[in-house]
Amino acid sequence: MTIERTDLPSGLAVVTEVVPGARSASFGCWVRVGGRDEPLDRAGASHFLEHLLFKGTAARTGHEISEAIESVGGEINAHTAHEHTAFYARVPAPAAAVGLDLLVDVVTSPAFDDDDVESERQVILEELHLAEDEGDDRVLSLAHEALWGDHPLGREVLGRLDTIAGMDRAAIAGFFDQHYHPANLVLVAAGAVDHAAVVAAGERFE
Repeated sequence: MTIERTDLPSGLAVVTEVVPGARSASFGCWVRVGGRDEPLDRAGASHFLEHLLFKGTAARTGHEISEAIESVGGEINAHTAHEHTAFYARVPAPAAAVGLDLLVDVVTSPAFDDDDVESERQVILEELHLAEDEGDDRVLSLAHEALWGDHPLGREVLGRLDTIAGMDRAAIAGFFDQHYHPANLVLVAAGAVDHAAVVAAGERFE
């Protein structure tokens, strides 16, 4: 196994682990922003962004993103935490270029279509209602509140009903512009990957 790191002039860090004989390739983009970085009136913005970035880019619709990754037998997904947001793609080795291209497109060029903002708002509001009914989720949320109090780490990563309902497209796009810049990102890859190709993809981040 060979681990390499390249720090681009933009501030983006690229880290790869080439695994000889690997039959798959995994790519990830880690963003140094999560629930703890949100002002109170933007609680849940990181998670809202996580949803929206898969709804479409300047080059692809959400359906085209899903179709492209599924057609090669891969997956693309994300998660949001208090300290970070992570996007990842996993594909069979022959489709490594497809997985990397899709991941970079999703993270660098979101469309933020007004209809998508509204549809995902309803999805997240439903998630919040469901979380209230899930015992494990509710206990974890209460534990965070008890431990951290009014600090952002004490908040539910999904946000709050009032902040999600009131967050408009401009606020979400502004949060993206503030945090999704190269110096705040790490692009990683492992498996049947080529370091030079991942670095070249990293140069698309501006």
